[in-house]
Amino acid sequence: MRHQEEKNIGQMLWNYQGCIFSFQQQASLKSMNTKTSLCVLYPSYSRMVVVPSFLLLMELLYLIQVWSHKEYPLIPVGKLVLNRNPMNYFAEVEQLAFDPSNMPPGIEASPDKMLQGRLFSYPDTHRHRLGANYLQLPVNCPFRTRVTNYQRDGPMCMFDNQGGAPNYYPNSFSAPDTQPQFVESNFKVSPDVSRYNSRDEDNVAQVRTFYTEVLNEEERERLCSNMAGALKGAQLFIQKRMVENLKAVHPDYGNRVQNLLNKFNDEAQQVNSNCLIDSWRVVLICL
Repeated sequence: MRHQEEKNIGQMLWNYQGCIFSFQQQASLKSMNTKTSLCVLYPSYSRMVVVPSFLLLMELLYLIQVWSHKEYPLIPVGKLVLNRNPMNYFAEVEQLAFDPSNMPPGIEASPDKMLQGRLFSYPDTHRHRLGANYLQLPVNCPFRTRVTNYQRDGPMCMFDNQGGAPNYYPNSFSAPDTQPQFVESNFKVSPDVSRYNSRDEDNVAQVRTFYTEVLNEEERERLCSNMAGALKGAQLFIQKRMVENLKAVHPDYGNRVQNLLNKFNDEAQQVNSNCLIDSWRVVLICL
């Protein structure tokens, strides 16, 4: 029996009571209502990555563009399962310090400027919020591992302040040193690297695909309504300029927004006319 359990252990899931559920049972539980299913299923989040081709029709590090899953399918690399609630909210949630610069072996940061900035800003924020020794907090320290660095004293010092180890580098006392197997990998760039003008990039192709192929009719209506609602308070020449940009994405997109703006502008003009008439009436009454 134990051998059979060990053989099928990869196909089993447990609930909080220790009951085992197979993937077939897990699928059947999806038909339950939310209240019932939460009693037996854990929330889980699958982690996917995209491996790009070296021939791209887009700027690889352009933040506002997305990678087409059709051209670059997602590859599953892992799954995060939340299997319990925090025992103590302060200790396990408020003291938690996420840090994108803590990369596991085999994963390195890209040259993305937004990411590069966050690699520095996150630790700085944690030092301001939790103290210089935030890495010693149990929720931020790897299991059965002691922090070994050059930080001494200060709040959140949990242990022996790293004993008599020096707090300067380099030194002659076998203190922490750079591990060559974990340094950033080298990469070659060819041809020359230089700055270039990005004004002529294609900024509408992905938006057009999103509008025509991803959104359904109801979603397109909501998008146009929200866009017109955000633009109705702008000056007319700004509205016109924005509508031209939307027409470059797709004529239907721009025309829908323009029609809604015309309606908003007519209503606003009518309200202004009524207010003007009312103000004249007040003046005449006063006279």
